[in-house]
Amino acid sequence: MTAEAPSSYQIINVNCAMKTLTNTIPAVPAKLSLDGECHSARWTCAAFGVTIFLLALRLMYIGLPELIPEEAYYWNYAQHPALGYLDHPPMIAWVIAGCTNLFGQTEFGVRVGAVAAWTVMAAFTFGLTRNMFGRAVAMRALMLVSVFPAYFIFGFLMTPDVLVAACWAGALYFLERALLGEKRVAWLGVGVCIGLGMLSKYTIALLGPATLGLLLLDPKLRRWFLRPEPYFAVIIMILVMFPVLVWNFQHDWASFNFQGPRRLRESPQFGFHLLLGGAALLLTPLGLIAAIKAALPVKFARHSESNDESMRRKHHFTACLVFIPLSVFIVFSLRHEPKLNWTGPIWLAAIPLIAHRMVLHPGEVTSRLDAWGRRAWPGVIVVVILIFAGALHYFAVGIPGLSYASDPARLGWRDLGKQIERLEDDIEAADGDEPLVVGMDKYWMSSELAFYRESDVPEPYHYRGGEGVEGTAGRNLFDDSSLMYSYWFDKSEYAGQTVILVSSRRYKLDDSRVASFFRSMSPTRNMPVQLNDKPAGQYFYRIGYVYQPSAVAKSEQHSRR
Repeated sequence: MTAEAPSSYQIINVNCAMKTLTNTIPAVPAKLSLDGECHSARWTCAAFGVTIFLLALRLMYIGLPELIPEEAYYWNYAQHPALGYLDHPPMIAWVIAGCTNLFGQTEFGVRVGAVAAWTVMAAFTFGLTRNMFGRAVAMRALMLVSVFPAYFIFGFLMTPDVLVAACWAGALYFLERALLGEKRVAWLGVGVCIGLGMLSKYTIALLGPATLGLLLLDPKLRRWFLRPEPYFAVIIMILVMFPVLVWNFQHDWASFNFQGPRRLRESPQFGFHLLLGGAALLLTPLGLIAAIKAALPVKFARHSESNDESMRRKHHFTACLVFIPLSVFIVFSLRHEPKLNWTGPIWLAAIPLIAHRMVLHPGEVTSRLDAWGRRAWPGVIVVVILIFAGALHYFAVGIPGLSYASDPARLGWRDLGKQIERLEDDIEAADGDEPLVVGMDKYWMSSELAFYRESDVPEPYHYRGGEGVEGTAGRNLFDDSSLMYSYWFDKSEYAGQTVILVSSRRYKLDDSRVASFFRSMSPTRNMPVQLNDKPAGQYFYRIGYVYQPSAVAKSEQHSRR
């Protein structure tokens, strides 16, 4: 299945839809003296329109932009089926394998699972908010998980983040049913969701201490320590995540060590500002302020809420499930560099209270900051939607007058793959042996080339996953880190092989240490690439003849003597 570029007619329709949404989203007057129910109804209509529009926008563009390197890497996971992988659990590989079997080895086939997982996340968030505050607030929550950059991106790019976010939202839904709704059977759902989350990304384990903290802080919830349901949930979780336990046991707990102790051994570096800035990008600055206010302990809440026992319990629920996991990343960031996407799922627990506070309720006492926030929401939502639409169109088909950044090259993978495949065919025709292709970074180059190495055949492209996957290795052949490529390619099997080395940086190919692995090498040459008929930078390649797996080791032993 292939996607077509949006036509001019479709782009006009998008612009018209944007104008309609702009007129639909309610503007809050400065004095906030409007009727709460009427304003809530307008927000409900706007929320429905925004959600549908952004879902349609994703589906329109999902098959057009090139895979980002992470997506291509996880697609390579799916070409090497296993119970686990060094840097992630196996769920991402299983979902991509299932979707590409249904929809083809295309960008659409890789990404459609992200839309499905986002839909699950959105449904659980809607259900959680509806149980806490009612259907009108739940519609606003649905809009927030559509418009916040974290969840829009999660629902477009196929990464483990969208899978763990779906499981996280499910766990929150069932925890609320168990702890606030007092439904004992809901503990079964908690165990299943966290178990599936552990098959997606290990950060969901932070819900364990968050739940424990909530049980300890709320006297009414401590009775659960004496009931069997929470312990059954732990057993169910272990059973569901059993495949990843088996893989880690078979590989000396490599994956758990990679995501845990290895990160703590990294060079000390203050990163709290990166964590804070990343959260602002994930939620927008207004969304981050609203999330922190929503998650503050109840004693910092508005007077009308602090006197309401039901609201106090909802505040406790939100505060524990946001701040306890977040505190782990805050402590980590004081001495290490955090990743931008890490906190994305954590903020899901704050969505219900953020949505609840977007509308002034009858008799509610409000501050100037709250009033400013309500007035700012419509403008923020419209601006974010415009940015999404513009970015997708830019990377999918290009925007007249705007060029692509080219130093270093990070785009043009389709063109690069075709050119490398032609070069590989020429070498094979001349020498009679098929050369191996090696990407000279940790995994980006190898992953993209494995997906995009294609012969010059008309679209739709022929089946991907054969020669490109089997004939594209990582830089572990030169004793450098290459993540799962170290497991997939044993360098001893390629002795005597001709190798095409590819990099976005010339100096990586001119390294004398790399040359010591070969009997001889060609000069380094550049390979300009294009994207949407525009220059997108240049890559570099070099051909090595007669690969020698132990060349560097022998050189080092000689120097020690």
